Amino acid sequence: MLEAVSEFCNIYVYSHGMKSYILEVLKVLDPEGKYIKEREKRVLAPVDEAMQAEFAKGGKSIKDFASENLQGTDWLIIDD
Repeated sequence: MLEAVSEFCNIYVYSHGMKSYILEVLKVLDPEGKYIKEREKRVLAPVDEAMQAEFAKGGKSIKDFASENLQGTDWLIIDD
């Protein structure tokens, strides 16, 4: 599935889990970084416990991470 989707859009991974954990999961799902590229900017997740606590308190939203990186392209966000 990742191969098919990566042909027509950029894949982003969006999670309430810690970014470091998500990056480890991606090493299993896409070990060569062939489908989910530029992971540092395409993994949309809290980077520390303070940010994670803010999400828990206020809920998470794509607007928390929306940036110019998402503008003008087709994209798919995988949310756990």
